[in-house]
Amino acid sequence: MARSASDCRAGAAETRRRLAAFAVLAPACAVILLLVLWPATYVTWLSFFEIRLVDIARGIQGPATWANYASVLTDAVFHNTVFVTLFYVAASTCIAFLVGLVAALALNGTFRGSKTLRTLVLSPWAVAPVIASLVWMFLLDRQFGLLNYLLIGAGLIEAPVGWLDTPLGALTSIVLVSVWKSFPFFAIMLLAGLQTVPPVLYEAARLDGAGPWARFRDVTWPGLKPTAAITLLFSALTSFREVETILVLTKGGPARSTETLAVQAYVEAFHYYDVGESAALGALGLVTVLVAVALLAHLARRRIA
Repeated sequence: MARSASDCRAGAAETRRRLAAFAVLAPACAVILLLVLWPATYVTWLSFFEIRLVDIARGIQGPATWANYASVLTDAVFHNTVFVTLFYVAASTCIAFLVGLVAALALNGTFRGSKTLRTLVLSPWAVAPVIASLVWMFLLDRQFGLLNYLLIGAGLIEAPVGWLDTPLGALTSIVLVSVWKSFPFFAIMLLAGLQTVPPVLYEAARLDGAGPWARFRDVTWPGLKPTAAITLLFSALTSFREVETILVLTKGGPARSTETLAVQAYVEAFHYYDVGESAALGALGLVTVLVAVALLAHLARRRIA
């Protein structure tokens, strides 16, 4: 009988803990439902109707069809957009990760001026995306840009270069600007990961005769794997939905060479007022993101394990 009463008390305590956990998580779940799940569901629903932006207030009319998806998937512009998106996301994320890793390794430890340097590294991340993009637009300007002025003054070029005037130059420019904005995120996260690696492991590696590369490969990188996987995932998702930088610098041009899926969806909705095709692009982008997240999460679990 005593054991039965003890079990009942334990069961009641477990029930209270579960209810408390549910009460704590309920507001976050409600916010996710309201701000993420509902808009995604609404956009997917809109994608099955041919509707203009000015017609949304009047209500949706007509049957649901796959016409928007057929139009998008058979459009050569969409194929180019997918390529641009994949290149932009992969290039900006990988380069920013490498720059952030180098910055984190350089800033790891305590030395004179370390706090000041860490603040300077974080400064690009603190600037609003639109403001940063406007600054870079003036820096890269063909006639009045500071970059051309410095390069001509150094004798590296003879005439001003139109960094944003050619497809390759524009695509390279937005990638580099995105790297400048996002590498502080990697730097601070990887620096935090480096702080968790026990110093005794480095001492043991030195005693075993391991050089700098061997210590990084066998001690530093294994300790950074979980942090690296999470930061790469978040940065890739951020790059996938990037709109401000591209619209300010290139508006998706020249010749749509910098138009990503997010930018094309924006253009379809607010330039051509075709909400149906814009929603279809958004739904396809959502599916792509979900598949990418699932694959990256699977690879991360395998590599971390």
